[in-house]
Amino acid sequence: MERYGRKHEARLGEFLELRNGIPSHDTFRRVLSMVRPAVMGVCVRLWQRAAAGRLKGVCVALDGKAVRRACARGSGAPVVETAWVDGADVPLGEVRVDSKENEIVAIPKLLSTLSLEGAVVTIDAIGCQREIARAIRAAKAHYLLPLKDNQPTLHAEVLTFMEDLVASGAKSLTFSRHVDKGHGRVEVRRVWHSSDVAWFADRAQWKDLAGFVMVETVRTVNGVDGKPERRCFITSLKADAKAFRKLVRRHWGIENRLHWVLDVVFLEDQCRARTGHAPENCSALRKIALMLLRRNAIGGMGVGPMRKECAWDFSSAKRVFLGGEGEEAAA
Repeated sequence: MERYGRKHEARLGEFLELRNGIPSHDTFRRVLSMVRPAVMGVCVRLWQRAAAGRLKGVCVALDGKAVRRACARGSGAPVVETAWVDGADVPLGEVRVDSKENEIVAIPKLLSTLSLEGAVVTIDAIGCQREIARAIRAAKAHYLLPLKDNQPTLHAEVLTFMEDLVASGAKSLTFSRHVDKGHGRVEVRRVWHSSDVAWFADRAQWKDLAGFVMVETVRTVNGVDGKPERRCFITSLKADAKAFRKLVRRHWGIENRLHWVLDVVFLEDQCRARTGHAPENCSALRKIALMLLRRNAIGGMGVGPMRKECAWDFSSAKRVFLGGEGEEAAA
């Protein structure tokens, strides 16, 4: 940061008051370590919310990502839990957790800071908890939560119920099918949805439970068919199988369009900023940069080439980060 600032000090002076010049790398380190993430969040949350637009029916995915090298030797890597708006590529907020086990505690804290009215919140299996479902509904959003071995009894009951309905050809089910092809692979995805929750004895413990979803995936790779894989979900949303098929697929946007890019393009796992609040503050800055690069793309370039373009050419950086047209952005 210091070296980039010194290289472009005259141009940065058009926007910043630099009475003492460019801060040293030690100053950047101290500031990023000391600023509380909650304060930083207040500064950017309204802007991020405006960039996300209306959230009614939109998938907001929550997932945690470890910053691998942002820790001292012998200690665990910090995990940053992020809320990501699919389609808009906007990070709504993030919170730091010390370990993956504490994610269950961190998710309600993150939800309490966000404005989620009308959104559909998706989380991986660790988030399938009654308290989290209540927190999502308290935020006036809907939940779509996967069932796995962390809820073994519920998982077995719902899987058996849905498989019996499918086998009997029950007319109460809604159904959707989709085929993906590419890279030598064919993936057939079938989705069933049932709004019958009267049979479920513990339905009152899951706030506003409205239905169950089963997804079956069959992958054919190089002409060889794989075994069918079935996953089940619980939800408070009243919709059909086609809508749930899209929502289940969209959850993975946080992995493909955020976490993968942070690792491969931004090299987040190589960042050694580890003191104080530096890991989560640096993570937030990278996500904001990613959002701006996508919203103000230069030509047909991807995120990686655009980062280099902004580093090489200050006019390109101004265009991306001010949303203007190169030299005209300052006008």
